[in-house]
Amino acid sequence: MISLAVATALAAAAVQGPPAAPRRDFSSCLSRAAKEKSAEKMEKAAFTAAIKAACAAQEAAFRKSIVDYDVKTGSKRAVAEEGAELQVEDYLVNITETHFETASAEPE
Repeated sequence: MISLAVATALAAAAVQGPPAAPRRDFSSCLSRAAKEKSAEKMEKAAFTAAIKAACAAQEAAFRKSIVDYDVKTGSKRAVAEEGAELQVEDYLVNITETHFETASAEPE
C-alpha cells in the first residue's frame, strides 16, 4: 500500500514541468525592463541586449530550472541546454517584437 502511494506521488511529480517560479520571475523581469527602457529610443538589438542584461540572474535561474528538469526526466544535457536556449530566445524575441509593435502603433 505504501509503495502504491509513493509510486503515485512520484508519477504526479514527473507529470509536472519545470518549476513555475523561475519562468514567472524571468517573464516579469523582462516586462519590467521593457517598460523601463520604453522611454529610450533604441534599435531592436540594443533593446534586446539591455533587457537581457537587466534580467541576467532571472534568465540563469530559468535556464537552470529547464535544464535540471529535462535532465531529470531523461534528456541529454546538450539537448536540454538547447531547449532552454530556444525558450529564452522565444521570450526575448516576443518581448522585443511586442515592444516595437506597440511603440510604432502609438501616436506621436
